[in-house]
Amino acid sequence: NPLLDTRGSMTNRLREHLHLLQYIDTKPGKRNCLVKVAFDLDDFRTVNNKHGHLTGDEVLKKTGQAMLKSLRPEDGKAHYGGDEFGALLMVEVDKDTAQEEIDEQIKGIIQRTITKIKDEVSSIGDIKITQELSVGYSLVEKEELQDREVDDTLITEILSNADAAAKSSKIIRIAEENRGHGKKSEQRIVRFGQMLDY
Repeated sequence: NPLLDTRGSMTNRLREHLHLLQYIDTKPGKRNCLVKVAFDLDDFRTVNNKHGHLTGDEVLKKTGQAMLKSLRPEDGKAHYGGDEFGALLMVEVDKDTAQEEIDEQIKGIIQRTITKIKDEVSSIGDIKITQELSVGYSLVEKEELQDREVDDTLITEILSNADAAAKSSKIIRIAEENRGHGKKSEQRIVRFGQMLDY
């Protein structure tokens, strides 16, 4: 989808947003957070193997369309290739907002996006698809950038942290399945560095 960033253009967008976060004048009583989200489609290979690559391509296309519909115009949205997607969000909260509340606000945005993706891909022609996702995010606040240079090391760290959080979400899914349970995508959104009680 030409409206989605590639990995390279998302990296450039992240760099720009970090500079913006670093130098933006925060509104009185507010603080700004930059959120990098990693979305991985669970068992996407199974979709390809069972229904064919044309159906798989349609799932990828509809996933991108769902992100464009669900997220704000100013939010970054990317398809890195294969089953990997990403988003970049700037979130404004009250200065005294607790971390738990910030996480709930971010997870609410992500949950709405997940729901939209699952709805969009649920029917591909006559084929019914039940698609789950593993989703994780990394969070950067303005204060964290005061003594840091926006360089390749920081960019790589933020991207890697979001990817690692998504992998943790995938590990939770596998662990739950091994226990004979299932945990929906919306229930296992992981923030990097956050220990989940599951």
